[in-house]
Amino acid sequence: MELDSGDYASIALYAHPSCPHSHRTRFAIIEKQVVHRRVYVNDRRHPPEEFLAENPSGSLPTLVDHHLAIYDVNVIESYLNERFPYPPMLPVEPRERARVRMMIRHIEKEWYSRVDIISKSRSKKVAAAAREELRNDLIAHADLFKRKWFLSETEFMLVDCIVAPVLWRLPSLGIHLHAKRSASPIRGYMKRVFSRNSFRYSLSEEEIELFTEA
Repeated sequence: MELDSGDYASIALYAHPSCPHSHRTRFAIIEKQVVHRRVYVNDRRHPPEEFLAENPSGSLPTLVDHHLAIYDVNVIESYLNERFPYPPMLPVEPRERARVRMMIRHIEKEWYSRVDIISKSRSKKVAAAAREELRNDLIAHADLFKRKWFLSETEFMLVDCIVAPVLWRLPSLGIHLHAKRSASPIRGYMKRVFSRNSFRYSLSEEEIELFTEA
């Protein structure tokens, strides 16, 4: 799955190599089969000059399409879905599309926020509480993982691109689900999504090591 055409691509995705917010956009753009140039920005304090010329704020991830810089993760994903309609990554029917968007909002509020706390908090007590809350909320939604994909039996959607980076980071965050029988649907889903070619291609070297070392 070679979708990165190096310096010749008109679309560039600037992303951090280990941030889950950047990871979800990498996964989504690959699922969309968009030819692009992937640029990793390791040091947020000293980003490349070409990147700052496009987005002076230096926020990540940033998508640049012919000098149009888009740097909100939700706006990036909406833009990709509208700019490249196929394959669609949101349901066509408005009620289902609203349901998916509400679930995405929950994942961002309850899962991504806790990943950030666990990764960045200097307080072991705060991190431990967030770890327990994330584990419990994942298990509370275990039935959704019984489908082939997160909210669908047949269609891989944007929400899957958003869920997968959280699940990939669980071992490194100290969250292990193998001992809980109620988490078996989650483990099955992880095997399916992690074996997907697009997911493997979305991983940076740092993320591969993140899972291997956990």
